[in-house]
Amino acid sequence: MATLPPVALEPVRRTNMVVSRDFPAAGGSRWGHVESILNPTQWNRESKMDTYQPDELYAALADELFLSRKKATATGGRNNIRARGDGPEQTVRKLVGSLIGSQYRVTQGHVVRADGMKSGQIDIIIVRDVPAATMHNAEEGETELVRVEWVAAVGEVKSSWANHNRVIQSYQRMVKDIETLQEGRLVRNKFRFGTIGNDATLAEMSRPITGRPWANQCYTFLIALSQGDCKVKNLEVDIKKNDIRPSNASVVILDQDHGATLCIPGRMGRKGAELGISAEVNLTSQGSANTMTWLTIQEEGHAPDISSARILHYFVTDLQLHLGTWYEEYCNPGHYSKLGPMLRHRHPSEKI
Repeated sequence: MATLPPVALEPVRRTNMVVSRDFPAAGGSRWGHVESILNPTQWNRESKMDTYQPDELYAALADELFLSRKKATATGGRNNIRARGDGPEQTVRKLVGSLIGSQYRVTQGHVVRADGMKSGQIDIIIVRDVPAATMHNAEEGETELVRVEWVAAVGEVKSSWANHNRVIQSYQRMVKDIETLQEGRLVRNKFRFGTIGNDATLAEMSRPITGRPWANQCYTFLIALSQGDCKVKNLEVDIKKNDIRPSNASVVILDQDHGATLCIPGRMGRKGAELGISAEVNLTSQGSANTMTWLTIQEEGHAPDISSARILHYFVTDLQLHLGTWYEEYCNPGHYSKLGPMLRHRHPSEKI
């Protein structure tokens, strides 16, 4: 099937010293998000098949997250920080657990290493569902300990972005904990940029060839269920200031009133923008790898519920793509998720 030709970037527009750039969502590559060249309504009429609306599905899922926050606040969470966070954390864990497949499971607790090192408390831990992953299984009221070698992703949940700098610093602590625990335990990708290492094994030759430097680097994410005090225009700059690398990560802000914001590693190219894991696996050289940076993305022209639905869907498929290229497994669900035809990259100096 033919794919749409790439859409050229619009030129940077300067108005009263405010700089912004509109660009199309990634497309045209084997990993990208390609809009269908068929009209769904026409296709349905000709094939007599039913259709579905992913925006409606993920809007409903986002509503469940917002409802969990509202319930937590109504049941005593206004003056109880832990109560306000427990409900949303459980709902996000349930959502993520239902979407990652049977080879993984979701828990909370601490990630540990054989030398006695331990992470701080982590809201969401995605771990391979194998017996060796568990150091200590949690009973009610206890904390689970999981071994770092089997941890594929970790996440933090905030019912609201209550304090801008404090939230970013909390995320940074989790990221640094995982980086420290994985130090010396990362498995090099021996097929990076399409080259084959001299020590590659037959099993490794069956894995997908990608531009990712490591085969088992942990994915980190932060999900906030209200924009709160987040300074969106400063988000990517403040993340960079806290030395959080643009690799295997997502910061997702869902808001019932203001829509959604996604801060995600990506890179700008002649064919548009590549975001998240899709950008990483598409790297073809060290030079292209050096262009990866944090990008703050917002959709325009949509109601807040649709904006939240699409950003949530994009995050889920990005996480799924990470899990699909983590060690042996591989799948690419990205073409099921789409953002609008035009996105806006919020420049740090742009007023909102």
